[in-house]
Amino acid sequence: MIKVEHLEKTYKSNKKNQTHAIKDVSFTLPDSGMIFIIGKSGSGKSTLLNLIGGLDDFDSGKVIVDGNDLSKMNHTDFNNYRSGYVSFIFQDHFLINELKVKDNVSLGLNVINENNMDRVKDLLEKVDLSNKIDSYPIELSGGERQRVAVARAIIKDPKLILCDEPTGNLDFKTTKLIFDILKELSKEKLVIVVSHDMDNALIYADRIIEIFGGEILSDKTKNNNYNKDLSFDGNSVIIPKNKALDEKDIEYINSIDSKNYKLGEEPYSNTSELVDSNRKVELKKNKFYKGRIGKISKSFIFRNLKKMIVTSIIISVIIACFQVFISLYSFNSSYEIMKNYEKNNVEEILIRRNYYVNENPGDSMRFDKRVYPVSEEDIASLKNNGYEGNVYKVYNYFLYQNYTGIAYEQFYNDSMSLDTFYAKESFGAICCNEDYLKSKFGSIDVIKGDIYEKEGVIITDYMADSLIKNNTSISSYDDIVGRYYYTNVYQCYKYVKAIIKTDYKEVFKDYIDKANKNNGIIIDKNYVNDDEDFGEFSRLIKTKYGLGYSFSTNFIEDNINSKSTGWVPMRFVNIEANGTDFGVVNALSAIRCSESLNHGEAMFNLKYFNTIFNANYSVDDIDSFEPITITIKKYYDDTKQKNSNLYGEVTLKIVKLVNDDSNHDLFIREDDYSLFKDISMIPYGLLLDDVSSSIKCIDDISNGYYISDCLVTNIDLISKYIFIFKKVALLVSIVLAVLIVVYLAFYEMSNISSNKREIGILKAIGMKQRTISMIFIFQQILLSIMVFVTAMLFSYILIRVANNLLQSSIRLYAEVYIASITLIRFRIAYMLVFLALTIVVIMASCIIPILLLTRIKPMNIIKAKE
Repeated sequence: MIKVEHLEKTYKSNKKNQTHAIKDVSFTLPDSGMIFIIGKSGSGKSTLLNLIGGLDDFDSGKVIVDGNDLSKMNHTDFNNYRSGYVSFIFQDHFLINELKVKDNVSLGLNVINENNMDRVKDLLEKVDLSNKIDSYPIELSGGERQRVAVARAIIKDPKLILCDEPTGNLDFKTTKLIFDILKELSKEKLVIVVSHDMDNALIYADRIIEIFGGEILSDKTKNNNYNKDLSFDGNSVIIPKNKALDEKDIEYINSIDSKNYKLGEEPYSNTSELVDSNRKVELKKNKFYKGRIGKISKSFIFRNLKKMIVTSIIISVIIACFQVFISLYSFNSSYEIMKNYEKNNVEEILIRRNYYVNENPGDSMRFDKRVYPVSEEDIASLKNNGYEGNVYKVYNYFLYQNYTGIAYEQFYNDSMSLDTFYAKESFGAICCNEDYLKSKFGSIDVIKGDIYEKEGVIITDYMADSLIKNNTSISSYDDIVGRYYYTNVYQCYKYVKAIIKTDYKEVFKDYIDKANKNNGIIIDKNYVNDDEDFGEFSRLIKTKYGLGYSFSTNFIEDNINSKSTGWVPMRFVNIEANGTDFGVVNALSAIRCSESLNHGEAMFNLKYFNTIFNANYSVDDIDSFEPITITIKKYYDDTKQKNSNLYGEVTLKIVKLVNDDSNHDLFIREDDYSLFKDISMIPYGLLLDDVSSSIKCIDDISNGYYISDCLVTNIDLISKYIFIFKKVALLVSIVLAVLIVVYLAFYEMSNISSNKREIGILKAIGMKQRTISMIFIFQQILLSIMVFVTAMLFSYILIRVANNLLQSSIRLYAEVYIASITLIRFRIAYMLVFLALTIVVIMASCIIPILLLTRIKPMNIIKAKE
């Protein structure tokens, strides 16, 4: 039983204009029968039907269905009410076009968690559509679609069937078929039909409620003794009131001789008030048949497939761009160093300390051509900051023929670089022990000399061959071991006690072959950036083959005081005399002599004295020279910049000028030789054999360590270029991230909006909000998979392209070694994290609109699409 009490419904277009669709309507309906609600368009009859069906809200009053007060029902209660108790047949069939006929009908069963294809077939046969079971709605006529809608409504065996103009656009045959079916059902169920067709109402209705302007004009019930058929009473033919005569009726009348006619009794009389049964029917909590979610989701997916593909491509492109900029922003020099070292199995690195940084951060850090001494405190600092390996000091003073004994970090920018295979200078000497030397080269294979001799250093065959290649005065190993030798660049006397054999010819075979074919040149300065392996070649020369080795425990003292050492070279020293600064002198050398000199006295070469001090002494007036006291100062910065520090100085009295054709500048007495050790020989670097912990602690220490490696130097330089764009990269990354969220939000709103009609249909047949959400979530899962795959692919490709473009630009404009450096790296961890966040956004952007939409009354959704 349905009780409607003082029902009110008002539509408000704005604050001033209101339309009363339903005005104080009250009536009671029985458990079964066929009720027609008749009225003109706009009379409120459809609104009344929707209120009874729970498709719309009313303002006041009550609708009580079998003891269930609709005004007190929540969202879940209405879902249960529409799924199991009531069914709807609308003027528009409201079929889901992407589902076949059988699947549309099955939805009626699925909402009560059933699936019975035999029942579906029986019902389709009943509505004369058994031959259309696998057709799609678009392949059917209007009448056929409406019959499918009827089958869908009645298949779940509801107690209440609500019909809104179910035959309004149908032909006579289909109309009769549908009403005949509904009439048969009304024997056990309550069928309410909203219509303006009084003819069919008079034929089929058990009760007719006429409504106008939202109010009931009449409410009449068919009389029990009403005879709807023609009858003959004596001499008269009795014609039922309100009966529309058809051809068969006319033929019957003409067959009777009597020409007397009279109307039968009134078919309808005012409805008597029904007695309330006070029955309470509990609404079943029906679950949707899970086996159908996939099929419905699939139909929706195919409907939106093109949009999903386009969306996944757009989102993937945005994600790829985001990855490029966020990778640029997160460029980590230490990480790139480690990746390069891992790739090349680097076992040792040489670190130095930087003492000078240009005031303008846009300029490069000029540490590549300077020497800064390391100390025991530096070693302790490394240990305290987590370094776990061994530390070996590397000294500058060994076999150098030019500069400070350390090849330029940016080797291809100088004539003294490693553009030829054999080094033009050594990279210093390392203090170690015999076990270390064995571990480094596998064994100690002495070619010439004695490694156990107290004085001197051990050199590799590579360094010995370099000396021979670059010095015309040296033709064999005999000219190197245990004796002085002379170079064509600078006078260079140094004692070598042994030469050991290495595998350098096998390791560098390709470079040797290249050098042999190109007059010794292995790297063209203009193309060095494209040589993938040159950085590793340079590193091995600096940390292994180009070093000397000493077992001395006090390298400086042993070498400065050694009688085998007769010459001290000094590079870029500043000279002052009598309070006058004579500036930086590029090269100055001091050699022992046998002249009788007092402590602190020295002689100066005539030619170089005139050059340095702007004097004009000649051989003829050399005896007129007045003694002069000079101070030789060595700064950390060889150009004596204002922020440089002094690390050594020597004060001498020049007592005599000598006309000497040698390349020596200063001549000193034997016991003054060690005065120059603090401005000529220093431990300039530390060789570390634990690469991973060294890089970490170098990053953590703030006292200016850096790795003496052309690759590392250039990574630091590149970091400065990238630093300029970091803020821009971060800003663009944020914009792109926001763009993804905004685009997905608009996409999902558009997706939900385009499916409003279908959502309204699903809600009207009783599908729960959670189930509707799952259908659309499946779409989002597929979209997420598409985005995941395409974003991975696009990101990988775009990052590779961007990295190559950036590398090319830096090669062209910055001219640094970059072949093995990845500037924009495809970081799978970053990618997975961001894709996970994107997928969360995709899912959230779907769920939020659905939650909002599913709380809107189904009729509002449906009518919004009509």
